[in-house]
Amino acid sequence: MKKSTILFLILLFLLVAPLFLALHNDVYLNQFMLQTTWIGYGSFSELPSFLRSAYSLGWRLLLTVEKPLLNATDPQETLAYLFQYIPHHAYVYPTETYYYYKFPLGNLTYAGNFRLLDAHEGKLHIGYYNLDQPHGDIYYTLLDADDGIYITPLDNFTFAVTYNNMERIFHLSPLASQPPQQLRTLPEEEFIAHIIDESGIVLFLLYNTNTSSFYYVLDEEKPAMDNFYKLPSSYFLGQRTSYIFYKDQEYARKILVGVSQNNIYLNNYYDGPFDQVPPRLYLKEKLEAAYPYTKYAGGIDEHGNFYSFAGSRVAISPYLDYNDTANLFSYLDRCDSSSGKSIYWSCLTYEWKKDFHKTLEQQSIQQNLTSSSDTHALYFSQGWPANHDGQISLQWPVDHTADVSSSWQPSHLTSVSLDS
Repeated sequence: MKKSTILFLILLFLLVAPLFLALHNDVYLNQFMLQTTWIGYGSFSELPSFLRSAYSLGWRLLLTVEKPLLNATDPQETLAYLFQYIPHHAYVYPTETYYYYKFPLGNLTYAGNFRLLDAHEGKLHIGYYNLDQPHGDIYYTLLDADDGIYITPLDNFTFAVTYNNMERIFHLSPLASQPPQQLRTLPEEEFIAHIIDESGIVLFLLYNTNTSSFYYVLDEEKPAMDNFYKLPSSYFLGQRTSYIFYKDQEYARKILVGVSQNNIYLNNYYDGPFDQVPPRLYLKEKLEAAYPYTKYAGGIDEHGNFYSFAGSRVAISPYLDYNDTANLFSYLDRCDSSSGKSIYWSCLTYEWKKDFHKTLEQQSIQQNLTSSSDTHALYFSQGWPANHDGQISLQWPVDHTADVSSSWQPSHLTSVSLDS
């Protein structure tokens, strides 16, 4: 074999081996999935970050032979194990500050994340679960200096985290506050956040002041991280994510309307962007307007965290979970495209918990109402088809319930109601 050939093979090994080890080791990192997905779809801005992370990790793994035993029920022991497989420069893309991972242990596979929400306070969250039991036990703890975690802020989006004499630099994304540059919007639409989903899909979260509704619009100012297939009417299905979008031709936007029910159950990377809304937004008034039930459920703070449910906040999930596209389209057909963009888009993205306060209000009001208008007021905009005209509905009889009108068109007329 020629020396030139041998030299070429050595160089090839030195180039490929570290990358292969970084991408195919015992710990699967969502960071690399996102970076390789974006690069594969033609967005090369993260190529330097990918190479920076992958090469350093690959060489470390190439030179390391020891694999310590792991008791996965101990979060601190798990953290020490995982830290060996985290690149020195780790990139946290999802906008709720989660750094996701998966790792096998025996016959089981665990999935979880580090969360850097409180990194500026010197705290690191770690949580994970058995991937085969997505709704089973969760192993979680919050660690700080008392546990041997030392965090040094390098800037607003960069933190040096040291544990067991291992330092890792976590880079958070600054994208969340950057509004759309080209998206045509309505006067009543407000930009809330730029969302990076753990699936790799990037979206704009908007709020409509006319309808008190949120919805997600695909960011198409950069390559869309999916291949979209045309479905009936103006709907498109993402091949990779199974997300379904409605495309509005006039406004050249794709609005998220459907997420796979199976992905939601599995709690995987394609379960919808509700869990990637940046955590420090001041949304109390908008959340209470969009989801009145929050006033009954113990209240929420300025960022949408429930006072009565520690660690929980309002999920902004204005889309339907579907397991059958025909049923999804049948339900979306109730929306009237002639009703105006605000009403139509808000109808397409209607979510049941906007009206969850129906039950809570019913429980809190004495049953001494006599007139039909008073009784119906209990159900005003509660449980009705999206964009139901509540003012007209106050004229309807006492036995006119949401169940009766569930199949009717939005904002149907009183005369239709009385005859049905």
